[in-house]
Amino acid sequence: MSNTDHAHQRETSPNTKTVVYQWYSNFDCLQHNKDMLKQSLLILAGPSGSGKSSIAIALSKIDPTCLILRNYTTRALRLTDYPGHFVCLSEHDFRKAHTEKQFFLARLQPYPRYGYKASDLKETLFNRRYPVLMFRHSGAKYLLESVGAISTVFVEGEPKEIAMHSRNVISPPTEEGVNNTLVKNRQLQEKMAQEHWPFFRVTNHYRGENELLDIAQQIKYFLHTKIDVTAMHQREISLAEPRYGISLVAGRPFPQDIINSLEDVHTRLIHVAQRRFTLHNPTLVHLTILRGKSSPTPCSIVPPPQEVALAIDSVPPVTVSWSGISLDSDGAIRAYAIPRTWPFSSNDRAHKAARALSRIYDSHISMQPLLWATLGMIRTTALQQNTLNKVRDLLSHILLPKITITQLKLLHYHDIYMKKVDTLETYDLR
Repeated sequence: MSNTDHAHQRETSPNTKTVVYQWYSNFDCLQHNKDMLKQSLLILAGPSGSGKSSIAIALSKIDPTCLILRNYTTRALRLTDYPGHFVCLSEHDFRKAHTEKQFFLARLQPYPRYGYKASDLKETLFNRRYPVLMFRHSGAKYLLESVGAISTVFVEGEPKEIAMHSRNVISPPTEEGVNNTLVKNRQLQEKMAQEHWPFFRVTNHYRGENELLDIAQQIKYFLHTKIDVTAMHQREISLAEPRYGISLVAGRPFPQDIINSLEDVHTRLIHVAQRRFTLHNPTLVHLTILRGKSSPTPCSIVPPPQEVALAIDSVPPVTVSWSGISLDSDGAIRAYAIPRTWPFSSNDRAHKAARALSRIYDSHISMQPLLWATLGMIRTTALQQNTLNKVRDLLSHILLPKITITQLKLLHYHDIYMKKVDTLETYDLR
């Protein structure tokens, strides 16, 4: 495979000549770092004059983890360029850097040329920061097609107003040209929606610093609370198939006041997101104490080991409160419990119980690192950012009532939801 990858994109508009955009990337750099780039890169896409640079500046002020990646260009620097955003190179130096494969991404045509250096990207990622790249359309399209699900924010506005705010004095955009870019970016969004790639759309009304900070805050929230679509699909697959395993659980079934609260959560979620959820039956929601890894084949049903009873023997009834309900990155809706972990009298005993269960049932069983009750899962049809924001806002205002756990159950489950289970043993807390 070649170390370079090129894309030619022709863009036309009435009464204008054809423009050919030629993009170059260091193939090895993109291919070997795809997973990291999907998690770390942020693209701002919008026409010239849409406010990408101003929004990026505002974002870097409220979120120091976001760093605008330097853009190396053969055009002359403008008085309106923000310090550090652009580095001016001669044609000779740009070609030399390109020949030496210093750019992980560059636009070679039309003139002027632009490029992002691999060394800047690596330094930014090493310092655990989000590199921010800005494009009008073709660069975003090329990078997304080359890498995949990169988080992208599309900046929009009134075409006439965007054209007026462009800083490009050499070839200022027309209202028609701006509208063409907006249309193409909407088409790109449709493709991203079909692929379930994370994107967000904001509108710039040019109302000053407060609006820019508000947009930046929305982007920060989007960037740090996005859904991991890959993990979500894996979870959906596991939920759809028969899966077997052994788990020690608490609160199955929960008391009626908890069940009533969960039914209320379901009703409010359905109202917000129009049934775009897979919600657990409230009577089956539980806390997992010792988690067994699921398998497509059933476990052998044999009496549980004595180590489990010994680990539970000195545990008194446990009162559980809740730190809140959240929509997590894998799409699951979870209520997190307090205490954070199950209060075994001895972690050594708990680990011995898990090892004994693993040995007897030929399945990997371990202590659950955090106590939570899974209430359901959001579906891919609800991955629009405004829906996610509404769901998270709703969940942040809900608190479940306390419960006191007096009994644990060792279950052989036949599906991830635990709709069908065999109760192997019941342990009373005293």
